Amino acid sequence: SVVSDLREDDAPLPFELRFLEATLEEVCRTVSRQVNLLSRVATKLSRQLQAASSHEMPDLVAKIQPMLEKLESLRVEIEQLDRCLNDLLHSDEDMTSLLLTALQKGIVPGPDDHNVVELMVEAYHRKLHHTALRLELVIRNVLFGRRVADMKLAIHRNRLLRTNVQIAISSVSVAMCGAVAS
Repeated sequence: SVVSDLREDDAPLPFELRFLEATLEEVCRTVSRQVNLLSRVATKLSRQLQAASSHEMPDLVAKIQPMLEKLESLRVEIEQLDRCLNDLLHSDEDMTSLLLTALQKGIVPGPDDHNVVELMVEAYHRKLHHTALRLELVIRNVLFGRRVADMKLAIHRNRLLRTNVQIAISSVSVAMCGAVAS
């Protein structure tokens, strides 16, 4: 447990704080797993885009937008979680109100009694922030892959246009020769 490592005494955490910590741990773990999974899929897609021929490119390009939509959705979710934790960290009153066991025993927590809650929320906030940074890296990699695909498609399109112009010039040349010969 993150808070147990930070605490000086060996007293067990009250139930509500153990529950809060378990919830924060599970949320961070779930978000991290989602980022890891999308990262593996995005890495595979980027490698395929870089190695793809111009014939395979349209099918792979069609996979980029849904991937970006999933990544963006997860980014928004992480931002909402981050905002929630920030709001909690900036409200001493809210953190103190989480000390339900003390309130039930009739003990009115003082303004400094929420330190354990603050340490816990800060620790998981850092984990969430680290996950958000990893997600931004994945998004950048996918966007880079899309730019590579766009460049490859532009090069292929330019080759086709050049071939088309060469064929048109050849056709005009043959037609001119035929017109002169007749």
